[in-house]
Amino acid sequence: MPKHLYEDEALAQEVYQEQNDTRYAKQVEQELEDEELARQLARAEERALAAEERARGRPPARPWTLRRVLSYVVPLIIVVVGTIALVYAMKADDTEVPPSPTLGIPFFEDQDPWEGLTPNEVVRWNNGGSGGLKLDVVDALDGKWEDIFHAVVKDYDEGAPRALALSTEKQGHDPECEPIDNKSKVCNGNYGDTQWRGINQVLIQNGFIVAATSKMNEFYLAKATNPQKRYTMCHEMGHSFGLPHTDEDFFNEDLGNCMDYTSNPAANVSPDHSNFVFLKDLYGTTPGTARALKQSDSPSRVSQILNHRRIPDDIKAQLKEISLQFENRSFDEKPRTRAWRLLLRNEDAEAHDVALGNGWSVRMHKLLASDESD
Repeated sequence: MPKHLYEDEALAQEVYQEQNDTRYAKQVEQELEDEELARQLARAEERALAAEERARGRPPARPWTLRRVLSYVVPLIIVVVGTIALVYAMKADDTEVPPSPTLGIPFFEDQDPWEGLTPNEVVRWNNGGSGGLKLDVVDALDGKWEDIFHAVVKDYDEGAPRALALSTEKQGHDPECEPIDNKSKVCNGNYGDTQWRGINQVLIQNGFIVAATSKMNEFYLAKATNPQKRYTMCHEMGHSFGLPHTDEDFFNEDLGNCMDYTSNPAANVSPDHSNFVFLKDLYGTTPGTARALKQSDSPSRVSQILNHRRIPDDIKAQLKEISLQFENRSFDEKPRTRAWRLLLRNEDAEAHDVALGNGWSVRMHKLLASDESD
């Protein structure tokens, strides 16, 4: 065979081999790429499966609806109230009625039981049912209280709508503040560290007030500001007319009247329109317009209706005994033979009433002295 043919065949084989090597290299490269892609796809699939498995094992988040919130809160409240009621029941004094007619739990008392009462639900003077209340207010204070006394009486007398027609009567200083038939009386004295600034006491016969007294405790009020003195007197005198509290919550916004419990007496030294509306619903309105206050020179309408009824001596004796007990600082620590009915007890006030027999009873309210004001 000619030499050049051998050379051509060798060259052809070499070219063929190179082409095979190239194809093989590409094939190997493609296989490697395919393997890498397969591994990536497998990992991605594994991650997807794992995420799906996790999702299957965890329920979707539920929205916080009102119903769902109540399902947690209501059982908790029931447990707390039940626990406190049980504790209170174990400690309650059998001689007292719980302060709340529903729960009876003093720990939740942020309002006293008089708040929200209607005029048909409070004790009042018997004025015959209409024509306003004409009443004598006896001044048994010492001289330094005169300006405050007359300012407070004037505030009540000149209210609108006008339900009160008040006259003042000056008496000598009487710290004991013995009640006077058919009159309201205001007194002051140093009654000691009793924890109260003011006390109001109304004597009741057959559902009507027949005498009222208000005491200002100089132990706390002697160095108090004039707004504090005026607030205390206005508050206790308001109870003498039959006014309930407008708000018992010490931390609520001030209502601007002295029947509101407050830490800011300067903003609550006088009765306001809501108090006068309540008095109008109690007694009706007085004829005519307000006139200058004067000393009593004729029997009040209450005295005329009651025909100058006198408080029996035995009732006065019981009243004096009960008053001394209620005013004492250790009132709750001493055993009592009478059935005292608890109306209110919280950090700001305390109130009770006691049956005296034969249709007579006494209701007492004390405005407690706070650390901030003493």
